[in-house]
Amino acid sequence: MTHDELVAKMSNDLDALVVSPVSLLPFEQLALGWNDVEVKMVVVTNDFMTGLRNPVMKSADKLPVWKDPTRQIAFYFENEHRQGITRRSPLDGFWKFADLLKADADYAAECFEAGDQKYAVDKKDNVRLINKENSEKARFILMRCLNACGISEGSVSDAIKQVVGKKLMIEVTAHEFNHKTYYDVSNYAKTGTPLEDLKRIPKPKNVLDEIPATLPI
Repeated sequence: MTHDELVAKMSNDLDALVVSPVSLLPFEQLALGWNDVEVKMVVVTNDFMTGLRNPVMKSADKLPVWKDPTRQIAFYFENEHRQGITRRSPLDGFWKFADLLKADADYAAECFEAGDQKYAVDKKDNVRLINKENSEKARFILMRCLNACGISEGSVSDAIKQVVGKKLMIEVTAHEFNHKTYYDVSNYAKTGTPLEDLKRIPKPKNVLDEIPATLPI
């Protein structure tokens, strides 16, 4: 094949390819169980936004019916083999309609049920109701992550500026939600924690249900 013929063939081959968005992050998912990882990226974001690198607003058809976004700190963890996982840690937890109905039926009457998580949404303001207990659980998980990175004091704002490059251990689990498998970062520990100690770390309860963790980006 001559050079000109090769160029012509390559041109035809390239014409047949269509440019499409691809992730800049590794496609390979971390294995289930405990993994040694490094924090490669951390972003202050919310659930109205998509993507970690330069987050952008979701399209209108992907946005929820309520108008209050869930504040989140999104982490991307990666091991030495470039296997990775993301985890969005919420700063707030919200009332689910069924739980609010049991706790305060009169207040529940002023709300409607919405979303896959069946949140209670105020009919007047179209916002969800903050649940103090759920918020404390969500923030506790975030503190575990930062502590595992070696940060045990100071503001969270300062902490997330320091956390990129920190090494830690994360426990990867999975659960089914709306007929999809979601991979979760459900626990954190300091690098080098012995296996027997890892087994004794308590499992967070009723936290991952608030926001399904992440599919690989």
